[in-house]
Amino acid sequence: MNIRELSLGSLVIVEIDGIEHGPCEVVKLNTDTLTVLWDDNLLCAKHDKVNGLPITGDILRHIGFIESNERAWKLVYYFGDMRLYWKYDKRKHYSTFKFQPDFTQKRWTRIECAYIHSLQNIIRFLTGGELEFFYKSGKEKEHE
Repeated sequence: MNIRELSLGSLVIVEIDGIEHGPCEVVKLNTDTLTVLWDDNLLCAKHDKVNGLPITGDILRHIGFIESNERAWKLVYYFGDMRLYWKYDKRKHYSTFKFQPDFTQKRWTRIECAYIHSLQNIIRFLTGGELEFFYKSGKEKEHE
């Protein structure tokens, strides 16, 4: 994973003392370390101990994806008029997304990525918005 792909709010996995913690949210980036929020605790990890958070259906559901009614695509995410569909390509071991910038366009664009932080960067680039993430130690955060 290229550490330069990360920004504040990126979701990653960090390894500290041989134990993986994740998903963690990046809250501070330094020259050779970063600070993450995990289970309401701040953890500091060296760059070589940071890994991407693999994209899975479970993780996508925690950021607002819902079941899709389109046959070949398992989940869909709506951001304004944009639709973003997801499926996992078992042959390539990669997640594939297709999106339409809005409902008036007939062309779909396909994107392949393996990690949530890459998807976060794509959403940020396409919409200027952020994915909201509800996840805490394997349980959904309580909404107020």
